Amino acid sequence: MKLPPCRIGLLLVALVAASAQAAPATITSAYTRSTKDCAPPPDADDNAEYLRCKPVGEWQAEIGWSAVTLSVNLLKTGATKRGEEPIQLGQRLGDKDDFAIEWRLANGKPFAVIFREQIVEEHPDWMKKKNVPQYRVAGERLRVHNLMARVPPIEIPAKAANANEEARKRADAWLTDTSRP
Repeated sequence: MKLPPCRIGLLLVALVAASAQAAPATITSAYTRSTKDCAPPPDADDNAEYLRCKPVGEWQAEIGWSAVTLSVNLLKTGATKRGEEPIQLGQRLGDKDDFAIEWRLANGKPFAVIFREQIVEEHPDWMKKKNVPQYRVAGERLRVHNLMARVPPIEIPAKAANANEEARKRADAWLTDTSRP
């Protein structure tokens, strides 16, 4: 039986499409350390207002600080100005904090970020007692951010059983669950 050329072409297209769908993405993690992978931008003077971290794919973290907290944002590496298209990861207390950002990668390309945010609150005794700081860390939570779509982050209490594994599982679901944004 001889197949006409148009049927052979359709059969080849179907085989290529089936093989492309059959190969699942290889999911891995990469990490950005705040004290190791981040530095003032090259054009900053000695009083830099923020740090930029080494890029991961087309994204990079930016760390800014106020009198009390660090704020950590993500932006595209091609952003022409500071703050363009930021994703706010969260905050941490202090200015010399060492922390990590976990990047979830599919075939080496970032699709989600996991950040351990500190929940900062005013200390109830700071005006009543000497040597009590005004702010304290009241807890921590893992914030899982989708880099493929602008959706609210998923928050997981850091004290939850297997919190890190749960955060990875929830991030990875963005690749496999087609009903979620």
